[in-house]
Amino acid sequence: MKLKMKITFLLTAVLLVSSTTLLTDSQYRTYGDFKYDQLGKIAAEKGFVRVIVKLGIPDIEALTAASTRYKTGNRDSAYIQAAYNADLALEEVISHARNMVLYRLNGSHYRINRTYNTLPFVALSITAETLERLRRIPEAINIVEDKATPLPTPAEQSDTDDISMPQLINSVGIIGADDAWGLGYTGAGWYVAVLDTGILTSHEMFQGKHIVEQCYALGDDWYDRENGSCPNGRTQMSGPGSAAHYENRFGHGSHVAGIVAGNNHNDRLGVAKDANIIAVQVFSYFPYEDDVLSWDSDQLRGLEYVYEMRNTYNIASVNMSLGGSDKYSGYCDSDLRAAAIANLKAAGIATAVASGNSSYCDGVNAPACVSSAVAVNSSDKDDTESYFGNWSDLMVQLMAPGDRILSADPITNNNYRSRSGTSMAAPHAAGAWAIVKQYDGNLGVNEIVSLLKDSGRAISSSRCPSAVPDSRINVGNAIYTLLTLSPPINLSAEQVTNKSFLRTEYINTITWESNPLNQGKNVVQYRIYEVEGSQLNLLAEVNNSTFQYWHRNMKGNEDMTYAVTAVDDQGQESLPTYYNLEF
Repeated sequence: MKLKMKITFLLTAVLLVSSTTLLTDSQYRTYGDFKYDQLGKIAAEKGFVRVIVKLGIPDIEALTAASTRYKTGNRDSAYIQAAYNADLALEEVISHARNMVLYRLNGSHYRINRTYNTLPFVALSITAETLERLRRIPEAINIVEDKATPLPTPAEQSDTDDISMPQLINSVGIIGADDAWGLGYTGAGWYVAVLDTGILTSHEMFQGKHIVEQCYALGDDWYDRENGSCPNGRTQMSGPGSAAHYENRFGHGSHVAGIVAGNNHNDRLGVAKDANIIAVQVFSYFPYEDDVLSWDSDQLRGLEYVYEMRNTYNIASVNMSLGGSDKYSGYCDSDLRAAAIANLKAAGIATAVASGNSSYCDGVNAPACVSSAVAVNSSDKDDTESYFGNWSDLMVQLMAPGDRILSADPITNNNYRSRSGTSMAAPHAAGAWAIVKQYDGNLGVNEIVSLLKDSGRAISSSRCPSAVPDSRINVGNAIYTLLTLSPPINLSAEQVTNKSFLRTEYINTITWESNPLNQGKNVVQYRIYEVEGSQLNLLAEVNNSTFQYWHRNMKGNEDMTYAVTAVDDQGQESLPTYYNLEF
């Protein structure tokens, strides 16, 4: 038996504005994606249909541009206040247009599901009669169905981990994250937002991190129309515990967050191991399907939340390892999420999106098809394409490891699980963003995309022979490229003994190699340092043809940390590269 929709009557007390500010049908109505017959059929069958209404607002482009000009990462108080004022001006006109639509719906049957502050939308549940009335309201310039999509279908893999595949312990090495760490770039001071199923904050990979939690989960209209799927039983929740998994079996979000920025301070390290996390839970539980799905309207609000937090936290990127099953061979900027992703990009925040696991050669899933998103495909340990990844010369921009990646699983605080999919590739890219932003927070999204493309390794497709090769990211190379003078590479040290009749001398032998990125930069010498805490104590300077130093008269089996830098003919010194000699 179908459940009947509980009708809610809302009377919005607003005054009509003067006729000079009213929108006209001919000037503003577009309805590019409006499918009246389809929406009407759903409403007739279910008693209601969930929609997202686009609001027509004069000068919305100018007001949005005034807001997005305030980038993330600027901590100046006057700058932050100006950003707040610009956002408030945008919020006021959106609120006014929304209230006009609701005023014109007085007496109709509808429910407000989501409102937005910086995006010209409102999400509603409406009857067929209200749909007919809504389509005639001039301020409602488009109406699209609010759809719920499941998590991406995971790529098949055996239950036994194959050591030839890039588990997290070595996938961070494949993309050069450990090289970046050696240069001091670990994502520290930056946040990555993860829109997913939530996070187990007590897991050992997240200990010591600042985790901001938020939930937008409208729930299943058929099962329970009064409550949502957030931990508090409502449709929205903020603060500690708000991004908790609905159930541990829906641990996709913890796994993804572990890849982005996990750090158990031992052998389970994410890409940006010292970055912090903004966990936004955007999935609702659907009892009749015994599964979790994510409403477009919740994702839209989650993206907007990240945008609103840009001047509270230094946000490098957003990860969206989610998407629908429909194939897009071209950009899908009619997708309403495109507006939110574009705003984030304008504010200096990348949105890394999984390209999908459907093995397409000429298409991706939404929202990877949004032109302002960074669509990421998957590779394996041997820098070969993953069989499941979606290729697109137009839309896919980067590749990263996504085969059998071992990361956090929320069954216990120290449990791990191997997963495969472009869902695992995208967070490698999102974490790389935090590393690059730590080096230079002013770099824009397009600049970092170009940097990661140019410094990565090209991977071709044998499955899609006409596909143009994509770059598997190497964030270590990216940092080296940014440095005017790059540090030496392959630094190592070992202790040897020099025995004589009178005594045994312990010698720490330090070796390194010239960095090929310094070719043509006229390196004239290397400096060798002993590291004590944060202090670098100079041991020696050697000429540019010497790649070894003997640190003599040491204590036997004593742990030491060394650093070596390159120096050019202008006296400019590179960042140090480090090596821990441990016994």
